[in-house]
Amino acid sequence: MKKSRLSILILLILIGLWTSEDKSFASKRILLDASHGISSMYGSPAVYFADMIDYLDLYGYTFEESSSSVLTVDLVDYCVLGITLTGAWYSPYEPVEIDKIYHYVYNGGSLLVLAENPSCPNENINPLTERFGVICGVENSEYYAFCPYISTHPIFSGISGFYLADDGILSVTSPAEEIAWEYDLHIRPLMASSNVNEGKFLVIGDTNIFDNSRLWKGDHRFLCKNIFDWLCRPVPSPTPTCTVTPATIPVFSSFSFIFFPILIVNIILKFLKRLTQ
Repeated sequence: MKKSRLSILILLILIGLWTSEDKSFASKRILLDASHGISSMYGSPAVYFADMIDYLDLYGYTFEESSSSVLTVDLVDYCVLGITLTGAWYSPYEPVEIDKIYHYVYNGGSLLVLAENPSCPNENINPLTERFGVICGVENSEYYAFCPYISTHPIFSGISGFYLADDGILSVTSPAEEIAWEYDLHIRPLMASSNVNEGKFLVIGDTNIFDNSRLWKGDHRFLCKNIFDWLCRPVPSPTPTCTVTPATIPVFSSFSFIFFPILIVNIILKFLKRLTQ
């Protein structure tokens, strides 16, 4: 009987630990949209980022590539919609598509956009990113250099910087915020992000940053994981506030303050005694 009760107690403790674990990653499914034309120079996103996909698979992330319009896809099945210029090379996003993507983000989804320098067709994604406060590819960055100018944004936890490779400089306005720069802080932004109601938006002015050749450069693979971890973690709900008037605060007598702890201790002792019987 003692063993049976002890087993039940242990089971209850384990159930409590399981139900208290972090449930922030409700989904790790990522959709790569390639519905606006795959670049012959870069190739399919699923191939171009094959190393990234294999690396993040180790952490439970799964990737799917779609050549169908986002209008035909149920975006709520994914924690992140990934849009790269490699899959939006030949046509721009239409207003009705932009509206659907915006509402997906507003209602808790996350959008990751990889843009490029001005020689690439950023005009195909700018109608979308402008909805979030960013214009991509306004100028060229340096061709190849290490960039340590990063903010305290969560995606840079444990990161010393990243490498430029002829990136596109961004133009950033509210609600987006600059989070990485080419020259010192707040000079020529390379990355921007924002929280949009319950969702998140992140844009990087470089399509190549996590490709098969550059994923293994410096801290890039760690930065990549940080980004998807951040994007897939829901925006915290605001802490509820409660105004209590003095009349609603219960008034205890001195007897209550003495009696209540004794009652609790007595109940605990009786419970422990029954376990040992």
